[in-house]
Amino acid sequence: MTACHFLDQAHERMISGVESFLEQATLHLGQVTRRLDYLHPRRTLERHTQRLDDLQDCLCRSARLQLHILKERLLQSEGLIRTLHPERQLQEQTRQFRRLRNQFSGLMSSEWQHHVNRLDQLSAQLNLLGPIQVLSRGYSITQFVDTGEVIKSIRDLKGKQGAIKTQVIDGDFLSQLHD
Repeated sequence: MTACHFLDQAHERMISGVESFLEQATLHLGQVTRRLDYLHPRRTLERHTQRLDDLQDCLCRSARLQLHILKERLLQSEGLIRTLHPERQLQEQTRQFRRLRNQFSGLMSSEWQHHVNRLDQLSAQLNLLGPIQVLSRGYSITQFVDTGEVIKSIRDLKGKQGAIKTQVIDGDFLSQLHD
């Protein structure tokens, strides 16, 4: 191997070594620069500021959620209070009372009308069978004046004396019993 060739190889190895060294130094410098950049007070302040913003957003979201939950509970409680409030219950009981009273009145009216109709029927039957109707058909009613006892048979007269009254459709007349 010649000296020239040896020098060329040595030169190339030196250049290669220097380039490798520069590459490594550049990588190391990049890492150190990034680390210094990361550790720089301004970057640290930015990171902490960002973290603070994130925490503030989280806190605001949480507070809004809690506020929403509390509002819902409040609305539910207000509804429950309105439902259970004595005045509301009194109004509801009054409405139920009126409804039941109206139903009762309707039933009583219906029942009353039923009894009135039944009374009219019985009254009509009683009139047909009553003494006035009997008298209008030509019959009479005779009774003792002293006792008011109705004479139903000739046997009722045996051994009796005194006045008897006979009633016909348009009046009455007195008779005297004799032995």
